[in-house]
Amino acid sequence: MSDSEATVEDPTMHQDIGTSLLVKPDGSNEAVTTTEQLAPERKSDLGSGKVNTEGRVTKHSPYKMKQSSPYKLLDARMNALVDQLRQKLAQQDARISSLEKNNSYIMRHLGEVDDRLDYFESDTEETENINEKVKAEIRCSKMGEDETDQRDERGKDKKKGQ
Repeated sequence: MSDSEATVEDPTMHQDIGTSLLVKPDGSNEAVTTTEQLAPERKSDLGSGKVNTEGRVTKHSPYKMKQSSPYKLLDARMNALVDQLRQKLAQQDARISSLEKNNSYIMRHLGEVDDRLDYFESDTEETENINEKVKAEIRCSKMGEDETDQRDERGKDKKKGQ
């Protein structure tokens, strides 16, 4: 392979075969075999049927806890996962904040639209009332014209009849 051709390794490639990718605090990646991460006392417990709980209690008590290499790797992996979760939570918080801003903007404009619709509805009712009054006036004036026309015709008939 020439110098210009570099192989790129997929970080998830080792996860299926019993290894996982560990992100160290300094930012470098390290593949760690998960089957070899058992503490020595746990490996010995696997072969025998008894469990040494007394030794574990004193060894893992808060005052005397010393992390062995496998536990340091596990702790680093857990810290990396916690950091990823914190990043995702921060992204979710940013999205929620943005959605809340958009929601308040929409609600404010919906309030304005509601006020305009109320005003339009009252104007429409007022216009309908005016239209009804105008129609009533038109009917009255037509009735008055009809009565006037009938009187005029009666007056003409009386004059002709005399």
